[in-house]
Amino acid sequence: MKYSLLLLLLPAVCSAQTVTIGADEWFPMNGEPNSATPGFMIEIADKALTVSGMSLDYKIVPWERAIFMAREGKIDCIVGASSEEVPDFVFGKEEYARDHMTFYVNNGDSWKFDNVESLNGKKIGIISGYGYSEIIDDWLESNGQAMAGNNALEKNIKKLQSKRIDAVIDSKLVMDAKLKEMNLTGQIVSAGTVDEQYSLYIACGPNNPKSQSIVSALDTGIKQLRSQGEVNSIMQKYGLTDWKAN
Repeated sequence: MKYSLLLLLLPAVCSAQTVTIGADEWFPMNGEPNSATPGFMIEIADKALTVSGMSLDYKIVPWERAIFMAREGKIDCIVGASSEEVPDFVFGKEEYARDHMTFYVNNGDSWKFDNVESLNGKKIGIISGYGYSEIIDDWLESNGQAMAGNNALEKNIKKLQSKRIDAVIDSKLVMDAKLKEMNLTGQIVSAGTVDEQYSLYIACGPNNPKSQSIVSALDTGIKQLRSQGEVNSIMQKYGLTDWKAN
C-alpha cells in the first residue's frame, strides 16, 4: 500500500517546476546565491513560488546577458526589472520593491541633479545595459561612462573616489547598501533623485510559454506571504520594511 502510494506521488514531485532567475548582483534586492542573504527579492520569490509548488534556481549573470538569456529562453526570468527597461517581458501585477534612481558624488562636491541640462559637462558613471529613467536615458546613452560585467557598481564607486568621473547614478537601495559594505557611508553622498518612486519586478522572458504561469504563481504567492506578515519579516532582515505595510 505505501509503495503504491509512493508511486502515485512520484510523478507530481518529478514534474514540479523549477524557475530559473538570473541577474547581476544588485544587493539588497539580489545578492550571492545560496548565502544567508541572497537578497530580499530572491527570498520573497523563493517563498512565493513554493506556495504553488514551484522551486527557484537563482544565478548571477551580467545584466545584459541575463536579459538576452531570458529572451532566448535559456533562463526563465530576470530580477530587479522595470517595465520601461524591458517592455517586451511578461510582468505580474505584484511589484517586488520600490526605489528611487539617485545620483551620488564625493562628499564636499556641491553639484546637485536638477534636470537633464544639469548633467551637461559632467562625467556620469553608469552600468552597461541598465535603464535609469525615461527623463535621462537618452542623455546617458550618449554621454554616460558605462561599466560592464560583475562588480560594475563597485568599480564605478572607485572611479568616483579617484575623481575619474563626477557622479554615479544607481538605485538608492543598492547604492546605500554598497556604500555601507565598502565603509564609505558619509564619504559619498546623495546629489538628488531623478523622479518619483518606481517599481521593480521579477519579469519573465517574452517568448517563454511558461512566463504567464510563473508570474501568476508569483502574484499568488506574494499576496499570501504579505497577508501572513512574511514579506515584512524578510525585509526587516535587510534593515528595510515592507513598502506596502502602511
